[in-house]
Amino acid sequence: MINMHYSLAQLVIPLLSMETFTILVLIFGGCCTNVYTLETIIQHGTDSRPALALTFIQFVFVAVEGFAYFFRFHSRTLLKQPEVSRVKWLGFAVIHFSISVLNNISLEYHVSVPMHIVLRSGGGLVTLVVGTLFGKSYSKTKWMSVMLMTLGVVIAALSGTKDSKDGDHISGTMSFGVFLLLIIQILVAIMGILLENIYKRSPGIWREGLFYTHLLAIPFFLPLLPKITMQLMVLASGTQLEMMVPRISYQAWDLPMKFVLLVLNAFTQFLCVTGVNLLTSVSSALSVCIVLSMRKFVSLLISVWVFKTPVHADFVFGTAIVFGGVIMYATDNWKRKT
Repeated sequence: MINMHYSLAQLVIPLLSMETFTILVLIFGGCCTNVYTLETIIQHGTDSRPALALTFIQFVFVAVEGFAYFFRFHSRTLLKQPEVSRVKWLGFAVIHFSISVLNNISLEYHVSVPMHIVLRSGGGLVTLVVGTLFGKSYSKTKWMSVMLMTLGVVIAALSGTKDSKDGDHISGTMSFGVFLLLIIQILVAIMGILLENIYKRSPGIWREGLFYTHLLAIPFFLPLLPKITMQLMVLASGTQLEMMVPRISYQAWDLPMKFVLLVLNAFTQFLCVTGVNLLTSVSSALSVCIVLSMRKFVSLLISVWVFKTPVHADFVFGTAIVFGGVIMYATDNWKRKT
């Protein structure tokens, strides 16, 4: 009985720490809200999906916030000297830019948001493989739990093609979107493991990593500016959202609904990536991947509930297997710490 109480305390007390609570709020609150704004934008007009515009605004928002944080007014240098060389951060920026752009572009290939969430939840197996290639070792339980999650992802993903109305054309186009998501998983795994190694040496520089991986990636958007501008113009001419502004004669402002959602999307993405970088600084790349898979599972439930997305029994069965794999992984981690 004493041992059971002791183990329970070890499980609960860390969850009550302010740092853990902050990370969970940022990831589950920020990321889930970000997915909600993303799907709302798509639902209000599927003729033009502003994927690049969304990604560009998100990068600019995070870079501006980081610039304000690291700016030194009375210093010879404009910004605080980074602990890691900017050349290394440039390499991470290239990977991060590729992940973010491919992630949103995949939505243009008839990959629905629920299927997009489920497919990206299968990154655990890729992280295990890449981590092994980098010389890391994982327990049999971790391999089994991640393989369970991957099996659940495959079952749920296959069920998502049942509602396609355009036959082989949609399926072929969707296949390319799925291929892009596979490339994303490999890049995410590589970046996660490399960041894990850097943050282990200097846990406090996660904010530096967040800033430079966004700031140094902005120039890569320059060739894409014509398309980004076009997408922003589409957003600006979209459905109007009437907002009553208090203390200004209660004047009604007509603002483009999608434009307002775009700002909210950028802000919630900032909260999301802040939580992810915080988590990366205190956890392994695989643990980060599992937590994010759980976040995607919650986002999936929100998507299905709010937008009334049709689901099948095998889709529910697949997501249940994913959830069971996550529990197995968490239990293994808990046993090793107690």
